[in-house]
Amino acid sequence: MQKCIDQKGSKGWYLHVKPEHIQGRDTKGKRQVLNTPDDFFAAARDVGFVAVVLNFRDNQLARQMSSFEMSHGVGERFGPGTLEFLPDAHKSFVETNMISVFEEQAQLYNNAVLGAKRSGLHIEHLTFYNVTHNICRAAHVVAQVCAHCPQFKCTEDVRNFKAAAHKRTLDERVGPSAAASIITQLTGTPYEWMLDLSASSWPSDVPRHIPILS
Repeated sequence: MQKCIDQKGSKGWYLHVKPEHIQGRDTKGKRQVLNTPDDFFAAARDVGFVAVVLNFRDNQLARQMSSFEMSHGVGERFGPGTLEFLPDAHKSFVETNMISVFEEQAQLYNNAVLGAKRSGLHIEHLTFYNVTHNICRAAHVVAQVCAHCPQFKCTEDVRNFKAAAHKRTLDERVGPSAAASIITQLTGTPYEWMLDLSASSWPSDVPRHIPILS
């Protein structure tokens, strides 16, 4: 973070950080230097970062699907019909307890929010709908928290929708076995609404098991 701030000619930096990046271990299993939200946000504050923008994707199933597809290039070189696809889809959606994953993600996010608040950094919250349906407006909201950030013109450039294959059915995206497991796990639970992958906001008439902090 210090190297980012110190770069010559820099007029501001944004870092995209997921809660799991700053809690516990990295993707290779190594313990991270800044492995708690308090440590991370305190370090960010100390090197000159001034604000935290919070964003939680309510439809966690859509998040898992997108992550699965983007990680493996589904729709390009890795998808239904390839040797690699079915074992990984089975591990991700059949062997995995989806609700446990959703609740762990929510708790990690809340831990990060509390750490950010304790750091004293300015907090700005944007819903996932805000970000995905009006990207430029969201960018201007974020820029306003930075007093020395330059003015800019914004043009939307959305690139990940093709790779994520959003218009395909659940069966087409993860295969019949994984799709059946997902449906079985979520049906009859507060997470059932997520089976509509186009839905982006938590329904007002469905109570959350773990309320999301903002």
